[in-house]
Amino acid sequence: MSVQRKYRKYLDIIRPMGPIIMGLSVILGEIIVYKTGLQVQEVVFGFFTMFFLTGSAFVVNDVLDIEIDRINAPHRPLITGEMSEKAAIYYGILLAILGLSFSVLLSLHALAFALFAYFLSLLYNLFAKKTGFIGNVLVSLAISSTIPFGAIIMKEINNQFVWLIALLMFLSNTGREITKGIADAAGDRMKKIRSVALVYGPHYAAKLAAVFYVLISIIGPVFFHMIEVSNLSLLIPTILAEAGFVYSSISLIRNPSREQALNVNTQINLWMVMLLLVLLLNAF
Repeated sequence: MSVQRKYRKYLDIIRPMGPIIMGLSVILGEIIVYKTGLQVQEVVFGFFTMFFLTGSAFVVNDVLDIEIDRINAPHRPLITGEMSEKAAIYYGILLAILGLSFSVLLSLHALAFALFAYFLSLLYNLFAKKTGFIGNVLVSLAISSTIPFGAIIMKEINNQFVWLIALLMFLSNTGREITKGIADAAGDRMKKIRSVALVYGPHYAAKLAAVFYVLISIIGPVFFHMIEVSNLSLLIPTILAEAGFVYSSISLIRNPSREQALNVNTQINLWMVMLLLVLLLNAF
């Protein structure tokens, strides 16, 4: 086994794009409330706190979902045999310790919030995932907590943009989790996970996911008012993103298949990134 392949498994199991996005979301929260003059340590420690904690949560998820992943994700390291279950457990613990250590370097408030966010992820992985919709909401709360975490690091939590972005992230992720249940139905059925798609059918799941996506587009007028958009360069991508959520909703309702669910999840990520960029640019 090459050196590159030997160590690549440690990246593959944490799906690095997810932890990176979570870490960047913390920085976004910091920028929104402080804008300029951020200290390097606040940016670096905030990023790595959420990066390592998210990576740990992903490892825990893979350890608990080995049987499901044999069907839904046979390429993951625990399934291919590149990493043992014991090694994954130790790795997950190490990542959690690293994440919490970085939060301690920030403040006790940051540590308390980091522990809360990590507890939500563990609660989801250990118990709530099988409940379906409740689990969807719980994991969305954990993900949307990254923006307030950035504000807590900067000791400024009373900011309207912080909570607006947190709301948008919560709605977007809850819709994506419901949509993901359509794509993962085969593996979820084997583990008796009560996803919306399995309990009520893919058509119902598609409609429920669409409710969350359309809510984001309805927030649009409030969004315009709050950020007082006057620059067309910001207004146009905002309108496109809002329209994109509606388009993805309609396409999923028309065709709630596994393939379409995967496509819609990719689209939703794009629309959400567009909105986050508008908010970030407006902050300056």
